[in-house]
Amino acid sequence: MKNIISINNSADLHKYISYQRFKHSGQVSLLAERLCIQYGTEPDKGRIAGLMHDIAREMSDELLLELAMTDGSKIMNWERNRPVLLHGRAGAVILKRDFGINDSEVLEALRNHVVGKPGMNLLSKIIFVADFLEPTRIFIDPGQRNRIMSMDIDPMLTEVLNMIFYHLKREEKEIAPPSISLYKELQSVKFR
Repeated sequence: MKNIISINNSADLHKYISYQRFKHSGQVSLLAERLCIQYGTEPDKGRIAGLMHDIAREMSDELLLELAMTDGSKIMNWERNRPVLLHGRAGAVILKRDFGINDSEVLEALRNHVVGKPGMNLLSKIIFVADFLEPTRIFIDPGQRNRIMSMDIDPMLTEVLNMIFYHLKREEKEIAPPSISLYKELQSVKFR
């Protein structure tokens, strides 16, 4: 994959994110690579998407909005109200613009890792769950993590969404409409 050497150079990534976020991204990368192998897709793509998924996470709301406006998709009101939800879209713009990565699956995985959406490809699902389940996340009991990690990808994604929804409701934050649509899609697949 193009630019794999420069992306794996931590100095390149440290221009965009803090050391703490870099550690998290490294764990997401390792878990994503493992899940890609488990589910029979390209581990290099998982490693890159995992490493780069939060490249825009620490940017200002204004910059997130500015970058996301260049990706060709409309900014929705729920995104405008919580610009941090745009960091996946902004990250995909940065990955393409600054690193020359044009792989559609990797870019899509970055775009989708924050709130998800119906019809996600396998790599997007892997990055979404790896971001939530990586082992340094202290809000997940290790036994619960192991139980979830033993599932197939769609049930795993459903469990992660359930946990995210619970947390958002407790924090009295709105659940993004694409997350709800993704959950409904997963439920309809389960009952076919």
